[in-house]
Amino acid sequence: MTYQFSLREKKTKELVWNRCMYYDVETAPWNEPFKQQDDNYKYLNIRATGITSFCLVVPKDIPKVDKLKRLLPNKELQNMVAFWYYNDEIRSNTKAMLVDALNIIASGLRKKTYLCGFNNSSFDDLLFMDHLQDERPSCLTYHLSDGKETKLYTTDLKYWCKAYGFSKLADIGEYLKLPKKQDWKTKEEYIEYNITDVLILVAFVKMLNEHGLYALRPATAARNLAAKELHEKLQLKRILSDEDVDRIPLIGGRTEPYYAIGKNLYYLDVNSLYPYVMANFQYPSVTPVNSNGAIRRSTTTCGPTRKREIEDFLKYVGKYLNEAIRQDECIKPETMKKIFESISPWYGILRVKLHGIRMEWKEYEKQILHYFPFGRKKDGYTLFSFDVEDDYWIQFYELMWLCFFDYTILEHIEYTRDRFPLADKIVERYELRKKLKQNKDSAEKAIKILLNTGYGIYATRNHYKRRITEQNEYEKYYSYWIAAGRPDEFEIYDDDYKTVKVRGDKIDVYIADPKRRYADNTVPIWAIATTSHARFSLYCYMLNGILTPPEIEERYRIFYVDTDSIFCTEKLYKLLDAGGVVGAELGQLKLEDNVPLAYFLAPKTYILVPKDGKPVKKFKGTGTLFTKTIVAQSLKTDFTVYTRETLRPEQPQKRRLEEDYSFTATPSPEPGTKTLKELYEECKKKYE
Repeated sequence: MTYQFSLREKKTKELVWNRCMYYDVETAPWNEPFKQQDDNYKYLNIRATGITSFCLVVPKDIPKVDKLKRLLPNKELQNMVAFWYYNDEIRSNTKAMLVDALNIIASGLRKKTYLCGFNNSSFDDLLFMDHLQDERPSCLTYHLSDGKETKLYTTDLKYWCKAYGFSKLADIGEYLKLPKKQDWKTKEEYIEYNITDVLILVAFVKMLNEHGLYALRPATAARNLAAKELHEKLQLKRILSDEDVDRIPLIGGRTEPYYAIGKNLYYLDVNSLYPYVMANFQYPSVTPVNSNGAIRRSTTTCGPTRKREIEDFLKYVGKYLNEAIRQDECIKPETMKKIFESISPWYGILRVKLHGIRMEWKEYEKQILHYFPFGRKKDGYTLFSFDVEDDYWIQFYELMWLCFFDYTILEHIEYTRDRFPLADKIVERYELRKKLKQNKDSAEKAIKILLNTGYGIYATRNHYKRRITEQNEYEKYYSYWIAAGRPDEFEIYDDDYKTVKVRGDKIDVYIADPKRRYADNTVPIWAIATTSHARFSLYCYMLNGILTPPEIEERYRIFYVDTDSIFCTEKLYKLLDAGGVVGAELGQLKLEDNVPLAYFLAPKTYILVPKDGKPVKKFKGTGTLFTKTIVAQSLKTDFTVYTRETLRPEQPQKRRLEEDYSFTATPSPEPGTKTLKELYEECKKKYE
């Protein structure tokens, strides 16, 4: 079945399950165990060890397939043929047979054909890296031994698998009811194990096609679909960048810890937060557009009269919030949104200087500054903290939170506003997803991908890559990497946005194209609006806990906030539930779990301890491990083994852990405290 979100690309750029080739390799002899540790090959350098076997599945009618039938054992499948080879004595022979088979097939191709694997970018392709050239965003061209370019391209299904929520090939097989073989007693069973792995990939691409998905990458599918639908809706040939965004930091979702230890917590998650705001909030209008296709901003200036109107509006917001908390009324995104849209005199972005909390909110000063809502970029970090020395960009509906502060407006950008052009389509897609989920239809996952990734395409940047080699510059970026916690990839912002990728001892910087920062079919101001609207919605829920008198604050405390979720006390959960914001509708909160004990160590780094069963550990960068051994090898990097820790308390942290186990916002990242190190070591000892 093909669903209504189906999108076919040009025939030269699509994965059609029975027009692709698939392969997988194995590294150990059949009678020796794999050297594995925590699901990662331990010190396995595939370039050095080679392979013992491989399986290659190709369409029956592909050119020159008969030549392979004479060289390799084969098995007839539906519209496909599986070929395999095994040799554990001379592994170089196995590699040579695989390359020979690919050369035979590639030399006969007249149409673009994709060779699909599961570990291409960091593992399997290394076997024939000398044949791969002409790197493209999502694939590599296969060349013959004499250097001649072919119509064969490699592509990695790992990205689609992750988008569907799978991290291992075994997860995919289990989902498709085609489980990986776990045990074997003979060489023949081992070969069957290898073949099954490849058949899982075939079945997975077939499922993608049944869901109407043919793109090489999930992001490509989301971007192309959104662009296609917008073009149909707005009758525009293409959508281009917004001219104002160059000087406005793009700040993502809210991810900050607040208290380190919590008991009897309620874990609440927002139903599809980004699709919710795209379906319900007002956005900068795409029409009319100026001559180069960018969104036209208003010519209105924020003069003395307009500033007085903004001040009057903020006084009204403050009065409403004060009355709501006095009457124990639940503060809701829909209510606050309605107030903004009906009476706000300003829609746009303000650059302001904050001077402190207003006198009428002094009672709540501690909570407001502890959960401070405005983000800013500093030293490669996004910080949510109060700093009178810095400037803040107040975006769209978040203007309402200025009611808590004394401020001075430094700069202003105003936009005309309208409903998001695809709002109805998003609602329709969400309702379809709910229906499919109730029926346990696998297409639900495909719609989830398009719902949750669609917004990101509006801020896709063009980059060019530069390898860092000069010593002083290398030391600068190395220090950024250490400060960021040694990730594989991170972003910094100085003169421009840069993405830094680290592989072993090599550092590459991806710098935005100075002539055109954003790609075609992008509207970056929409991406800024989406993340801003999402923060606004989350804060509407959070204000029910923030704006509580100090003497009862403990009962309504928020312990941790992620981009679209909250861990809070039972009292606050019951207030939200009674207020009608807990439910299954788009944008409502859903109760995920009741957690007896939780430790929050850093953003996206926490341990949940249930009453019975195994603790749930979520660590950014290491999965469920405090310390993880990483084997880094790819087409561009040498074999490297290094360790990554989930948290390095001696490195700069975005929040400071106090002795009462509260995380205090800091104006600038600083090394972790002794308290944080002690808590981390205690958790490691208990839950390693």
